[in-house]
Amino acid sequence: MNSISDSKPSVIGLIDPDKKNHNLIKNQLRYINENDFCSVLVGGSLLMDSNFDDRINYISSKTNLPLISFPSSSSQLHKKFDAILFLSLISGRNPQYLIGEHVNSAPIIHSLGIESIPVGYILIDGGGLSSVELMSNTRSLPMEKVDIIIAHALASQYLGHKFIYLECGSGAKNAIDLNLLQQIKKTVSIPLIVGGGVKNKDDIKNLYNSGADLIVVGTMIEQTSKQ
Repeated sequence: MNSISDSKPSVIGLIDPDKKNHNLIKNQLRYINENDFCSVLVGGSLLMDSNFDDRINYISSKTNLPLISFPSSSSQLHKKFDAILFLSLISGRNPQYLIGEHVNSAPIIHSLGIESIPVGYILIDGGGLSSVELMSNTRSLPMEKVDIIIAHALASQYLGHKFIYLECGSGAKNAIDLNLLQQIKKTVSIPLIVGGGVKNKDDIKNLYNSGADLIVVGTMIEQTSKQ
């Protein structure tokens, strides 16, 4: 996670290693490798088959970019990962995603020797019910509740997180409001990761200019890979 640039957006490609993407992963990786991505984020809300290990091995063999785990549970860990986002879902109040999964996964991460990156994970309403909300049994924060979102971001910083991940959800109708992003950037001093609702290169540019240090792109890659 040391690839943050001062001159251009640092963009992370997100791949969901589930069976619904099985026939697309090759094209997704080609797109990521041929464009200006800084790393590959791998994870999804729900895995519907038992081929996670095989897909991680395949992804690892097809890219030289850092491979970072974006897990929904302690079951989504693998020795091929270079690092893991050690996420605390601080926008919710479900103890499983505030500490439970962390305790379950910590010994595995330690034994695998994976770099752990503590991240405050904040769900923001992107205009629809996200998979993360359903699977975590939490609610996203309304976009217009600026003070509440900023309070969560400050809490993340004061808890010692190295990054704040502002997530509108995969396939969200809307990306984070740019004015909200600017206000968060002015308030906190740790880097911001932004994902969800990123549809094109203009969205990436606007998010970067408004304060995003890292921008996660998933659905755009999936749609491009289907063409």
